[in-house]
Amino acid sequence: MKIGTRTGSIGAEGEDALPVAAALGFAGVEFSISARDPAGNVLADQAGWDVLKRQSAETGVAVCSLCVGNLGVMLTGESDARRQGIQVATNTIAAAAELGAQVILCAMDAPPEQPYEESFARWVDGFGEIMPVAERAGVTMAPESVGRTHPQSVERFRRLVAAIDSPQIGVYFDVGNAHTQGFDAAADLRALGGMVSQIHTKEPDRIPLMGTGPLDWDAIFAAIEAIGYDGWLVLETATGDDARASAVYNREFLERRLGIA
Repeated sequence: MKIGTRTGSIGAEGEDALPVAAALGFAGVEFSISARDPAGNVLADQAGWDVLKRQSAETGVAVCSLCVGNLGVMLTGESDARRQGIQVATNTIAAAAELGAQVILCAMDAPPEQPYEESFARWVDGFGEIMPVAERAGVTMAPESVGRTHPQSVERFRRLVAAIDSPQIGVYFDVGNAHTQGFDAAADLRALGGMVSQIHTKEPDRIPLMGTGPLDWDAIFAAIEAIGYDGWLVLETATGDDARASAVYNREFLERRLGIA
């Protein structure tokens, strides 16, 4: 396994993130773009992709994954918003293919007043347009429950993956979000098994340092081993008073757990 970080967890965005991650000892960085407001983001166009490719080569730090946030715009029923969400997602697939990122996190937000069954149907409809592009690019689209609307149980993840029905659909599992939503992170990891495409590591409730909150990390790492997961562990940790010091602490925490410290 390799250890990566979200840009926000090291307090660096855009073109600053890869050099900072290299200085802090990370192997990879996960970059994000908003489907609601993509303009100006480093992932928005070829010029930004070229910068990240050059920086990755110079620093030796991979672009380990990408994230499309605010994909709930696809669910509003407004045709322009739906089209924009799909367009940002398909453009991000092209970015992932160029940058060597094999997984795209799809944030499962939804209008808070929308019933789950309606959200579910619109997710399936939107992914119906996105997945052929992902399949051609060999990029995995991985829905993640973001904790704000419609908590994603194991059963709901299974149902969604089955309905989308693509070899390039998976689950981006966040152990902190699972706890916040009232689930057992270790048990859910075991239940999802090979559906898990990538994992976010953090404590819930914006606790900045892993191992100082309520999560049972012994159980979580036993579950990771049990399902044979060997991909990226990506920090989505809160920053605390000092983002970079917190990030290093959390990287070292994971390294000790993995026996690579």
